[in-house]
Amino acid sequence: PLIAESIKRIHEEKLSAYYFDNTQPPNQLTNHIRKKKTEHTLTMDLQTLNVQSRAVSGKGHARRTRSQGNVPGILYGAGKENFSIIAGAKELDQLLHHGQGEHAMVELACTDNPEINGPAMVKAVQHHPVREHALHFDLIRIDLKTKIITVVPIKTQGHSVGIVEGGVYDYHMR
Repeated sequence: PLIAESIKRIHEEKLSAYYFDNTQPPNQLTNHIRKKKTEHTLTMDLQTLNVQSRAVSGKGHARRTRSQGNVPGILYGAGKENFSIIAGAKELDQLLHHGQGEHAMVELACTDNPEINGPAMVKAVQHHPVREHALHFDLIRIDLKTKIITVVPIKTQGHSVGIVEGGVYDYHMR
C-alpha cells in the first residue's frame, strides 16, 4: 500500500521523470520502471538572494571579502556580460543547506547594479575542504520560459512494510 500511495503521489504532483507500468500488482511496480515517455513540469518558488557587484577580483580581494562575512561569486550565461558578485555567507548557507540545495533557483536582487537582477540557478559551489563553508559560487542566468535539465533532490518519507519487518532499504543513485 505504501508503494502504491507513493506512486500515486508522484503522478499527482508530477515529480517523477519515469512512468510506471500499472498493469502489474502494486508490490511489483518497482520492478517495472520504464524510460520516460512524457515530460513533467516541476514548479517551485524562487528564493531571493541579495547580492552586490564587485569591481576588484583576485586572491587577496577574495580573502578580504570572506573575512568580512561574504562569499565571492560570478554570474554568467544567457549571452550577457559576466559579473563578479558578492553574497552574504549566512544568506548563501541558508539557501544551500535549508532551501533548495546545491542547484537552487534564485531571484537575484542587486541594489548597485540593476543588470544583475533576474532569475538564476546555482551552477557550482566551491567548499572549504575541512570547515565545509562556501568559498566561491557560480550562478548561471536562466530564462523561466525555456526548458532546462538540472539535478532535483528527492526526499523519501516514511518506511515501507518491508523495512518495518526487518528489511534493508537499498537506495541507488546515478
